[in-house]
Amino acid sequence: MNSHSSALARAARIETARDLLIVSTFGFWAFTLGFAPVIAINLFGS
Repeated sequence: MNSHSSALARAARIETARDLLIVSTFGFWAFTLGFAPVIAINLFGS
């Protein structure tokens, strides 16, 4: 029973890490795509 509960705890940690990776990746791309026009305007517009 102990190995079963430790396997469930490990699976929960892996799932949490995967969720965090997905959310942070989405945040990175949202930040990049959101600020790319601003940076381009600042570099080439003025």
